[in-house]
Amino acid sequence: MPCGGIYPIERVPGDCPVTEADRCWYCGKTEPKADHFVEEWDCYIHGVCVAPFLETDEGKIVIDHKHVVVVEIDGERKVLHEEQP
Repeated sequence: MPCGGIYPIERVPGDCPVTEADRCWYCGKTEPKADHFVEEWDCYIHGVCVAPFLETDEGKIVIDHKHVVVVEIDGERKVLHEEQP
């Protein structure tokens, strides 16, 4: 299984149709397309869903594994969690 943090992903405007991979793992919606990737669980998530996701059991594992969590919402990039040694 992969292991890692959460990061914004680049999307090309008008790219491929919505697929199951574009479904947000937290809220389950396909529109808008998920714009972040959760390396720990190899899945996609909306930037606005990252903070509440980190409160779930699965999200807490990302933090417990001391991974970096970066979100970008409305063009503003924030680090929600920094990797710990």
